[in-house]
Amino acid sequence: MLAREIGAFCSDGAIVCAGNWEAQLTLDPELLPRTTLHVALSRFIIRIRFDVPDGETRDLLLTHRSLLERELDEVMRCWGEARDIQLSVW
Repeated sequence: MLAREIGAFCSDGAIVCAGNWEAQLTLDPELLPRTTLHVALSRFIIRIRFDVPDGETRDLLLTHRSLLERELDEVMRCWGEARDIQLSVW
């Protein structure tokens, strides 16, 4: 679900046509407590950073990092908006 939501934002026609973007939002605390998502988007790359002060949530994201990268890559390719993806968890 997270990959689809990020992919929907990054492949939106208005976003793509407007050039480089940066967005930051606090994620649902029921899903990822105390987590802030940062997305930086250009025509060639998507940089995603999760700021997570909670160790358990950070471990969860690190465990599933590769899966999220693969799913986001697949979503972006399906929508014709392939990008290099860099994902980090702090």
